[in-house]
Amino acid sequence: ETSTKIVVSKRIGIRGNACVLLFIELGPEISHLNIDEIQRQCRSPEIYMPRINIFLEENKINIRETQYGLRFLKKNITATEVCFFGNKGKNELLNTKITLVAEEMENICFRAKGLSVLSSITNKKINVRQMEVMDTAKCFSNEEKEEIRKKTFVIREKLYMRNTGILFMELLGNTVFIPVIEIEVDFY
Repeated sequence: ETSTKIVVSKRIGIRGNACVLLFIELGPEISHLNIDEIQRQCRSPEIYMPRINIFLEENKINIRETQYGLRFLKKNITATEVCFFGNKGKNELLNTKITLVAEEMENICFRAKGLSVLSSITNKKINVRQMEVMDTAKCFSNEEKEEIRKKTFVIREKLYMRNTGILFMELLGNTVFIPVIEIEVDFY
């Protein structure tokens, strides 16, 4: 971490080394963040590091392929639409804790191991208009499942689950009424 900061208020696009994020502070009004194909700095150039894709457009954050990029974002996420698509689990998050600042979110989407972010969210109550859980992989220990069950999920309009996303149902411990639940299962 360094004391030198570059404040970005509206738009930023970064390609290259993720270490540049240590110098950047994202302002509260930023509407376009595009971080593509960033690789962690390694001692050996032969070591393959997964791509990091983060897109923020008009109050929406998409994090694809690896959740490592969450460690660089401010820990209070003010966006009302958040999508987590991960191919690795909680090991990338380490001790990262995230707070969803918006009291009523529009949409949260978890896909593959992106569901592992749920254990890093500090909110006791997650209030969202629509939630999507798709093709999730096993990413929680029994202890973590118990902690997540203590959260209250308020899903105001619709819960959409696809394939193994249906396993999310076991985490809905303190959930109030969900008006619409849509389940889609692909047949192979």
